[in-house]
Amino acid sequence: MSDGMLLFGWGVLEVIIAVWILSDKKIFIPSLAATILLLAIVAFNLTMFEIVFRDVSLALVAATLAWRSYSVR
Repeated sequence: MSDGMLLFGWGVLEVIIAVWILSDKKIFIPSLAATILLLAIVAFNLTMFEIVFRDVSLALVAATLAWRSYSVR
């Protein structure tokens, strides 16, 4: 699998998760998925501080969204 195909697939996955969150339908699942994906990006890019700081804050936002949507149930 080429790098371009991998990046394209990753982008499609991110768009699907974003649209699902914006649709406001069962947002616990996509919020949790976004948290896991962002933490995976952080784990594999620890030497790139710009990416780490950006994605840690976004992961915390996604985790908070998942936590708040779970407690609403």
